[in-house]
Amino acid sequence: MKIIYLTTALTTPDFASLNQRLRLKANPSNQNFHHRLLLSFSQHHETTAVCYRPLPGYGHPFAWARESKTDQGIAYHYLPIINLPFLKQHLVIVSGSRLIRQMINNNRDEKPLVVVDAMNATLRKLAQRLRRRHGLKAVAVVTDHPALLSGVSPAWARSCLKGMRRFDAFITLTPALSALANPNRRPSVVLPGVIDEFVAPKKETIPYIFFAGALHSRYGISHLLEAFSKLNAAVGLSIAGHGPEDEVRAAAQGDHRIRYLGQLPPDAIREMECGALFNVNPRPSDETLDAYSIPSKFFEYLSSGSLTVSSRHPCLTKLFQEDVLWAGNGSVADLLEAMKTALALSEEAKRKMALTAKETVLSQFGIAAVGEFLVHFTNSLK
Repeated sequence: MKIIYLTTALTTPDFASLNQRLRLKANPSNQNFHHRLLLSFSQHHETTAVCYRPLPGYGHPFAWARESKTDQGIAYHYLPIINLPFLKQHLVIVSGSRLIRQMINNNRDEKPLVVVDAMNATLRKLAQRLRRRHGLKAVAVVTDHPALLSGVSPAWARSCLKGMRRFDAFITLTPALSALANPNRRPSVVLPGVIDEFVAPKKETIPYIFFAGALHSRYGISHLLEAFSKLNAAVGLSIAGHGPEDEVRAAAQGDHRIRYLGQLPPDAIREMECGALFNVNPRPSDETLDAYSIPSKFFEYLSSGSLTVSSRHPCLTKLFQEDVLWAGNGSVADLLEAMKTALALSEEAKRKMALTAKETVLSQFGIAAVGEFLVHFTNSLK
């Protein structure tokens, strides 16, 4: 079975290049997850990515040409864009529909399976057009509850939820997301994460704790900064992220141990994770958020070969109970205590715990493992 994946994900070098050109940077969390899912599908399927470049704003740059390339065995087709309201979305839908019609006409023996990032309205509309006009089955990939995203309107969230339910099958991060997106109980699977192996040598540098992710207070950055300010240790705190920066910049000015690195390319973040004393996920426990959302950097942290410190999460704690140093509910006191505990561990204890975590996450959620998981799912849809 051939896969046509409708996505905003690009090749890793192209995503880094895109962000260099943009004033408003594209969010890397979607890029990372969908790029790895693409790689997983490609393990057992001929996979084509039809890509809607993730431009956060309008106007600059104004025009983007269609472009095609192959990377790691996946054919990428970047759709053309006129970066103006309505025209951008319309051109993507029309050009994407024409491109995929050509693919279908070139191989009439077998209909491809469409996989779509169902959080994106333009890609949802393109997928629905393909279902109506060509009778293709489409699998929705649902990575969040629309109403829990930062900076969206209630009307947008309602429209997104309504649109994402109109598909033939579903891949979701949590059981609660599956119930939300798939009330009609069509074929579905839960996949909390996927990770590729990345190896980087540890560099001789001042020992540091590392955090990467969204800088919104609800995701724990405020608690982390306060806890670190109370940590009496000669270690640094390096922060890479996107979102509101003022709090982090102010903390860095007041404490020379804190370094704010801005939004780094994916490979640079992975290198920082590999070189850290430990990586920290400070997102406070929240029953609603935890039911529908997985911390975006968690699987990267586990795969880094460095120790992971994290607030508890019902799904992740169950999967990785012995592989993570858990920081309670992510309060300031819990984070401070967990960081003290991590620093007090011997080098051998940290190394053993980190390597066990890496082996566990790659064996269960690595590209090859997820590829096997997905081929069983797609075979069930024939």
